[in-house]
Amino acid sequence: MSGSQPSDAQVEVTVPESDAEEGQAAVPERDAAEGQVAPMGSAWVGRLHLVDSDEAVVTAWRHHFAVFPEVEVVHGDIVEVAAHAVVSPANGYGFMDGGVDRAYVRFFGASIEERVRAAIRCRPEGVLSVGAALVVDTGHPRIPRLIVAPTVLMPEPVPASHAYRALRAVLRVVTAWPASAGDVYCPGLTTGVGGVAPDEAAREMALAFRDWCAVHRGTGPSGG
Repeated sequence: MSGSQPSDAQVEVTVPESDAEEGQAAVPERDAAEGQVAPMGSAWVGRLHLVDSDEAVVTAWRHHFAVFPEVEVVHGDIVEVAAHAVVSPANGYGFMDGGVDRAYVRFFGASIEERVRAAIRCRPEGVLSVGAALVVDTGHPRIPRLIVAPTVLMPEPVPASHAYRALRAVLRVVTAWPASAGDVYCPGLTTGVGGVAPDEAAREMALAFRDWCAVHRGTGPSGG
């Protein structure tokens, strides 16, 4: 795997942790990378792709997301199949030294971790909580966006609900800033160092997608 070094451009989008604040995400007025005013209120027209090399995770997704045919489930290497945006479940301080994050550093280069950590340090609290997310420009032509949505503050076992909160944060970002989204490729959440069983994590992720669809698309399973 190989990737280009990131450019100087960076997009930072953060969303509040509380679901009660959904629809009131604090986003910048202008996309720093594209120089265009964000189309606030416009719909996200991309597609969610769930990609993991762990067959147990993929099997669980296929079961729990069966009612959402618009979501693609893939067994494979996320950086090999992704286009436009990938999700990083890095910890709340932006360290990317384990799991899929290590693969991202190999692919995008070490500077991607530096960018993520710098963006988090700029936040008033100096940490990106579970349930919040930000977007960083990678500079890579095929995968220009990295959506950081922590499932842990520091490496440790976590409850399955963190998978729900992390995916909801991702979906809030693409809703608040659709120009920074496009198609989104997401790995398993909480199934690594978080220690959550694949079936439990997949169920929580499917609930997060269902709840997001109910709010932003007016639909439930099967699009009805």
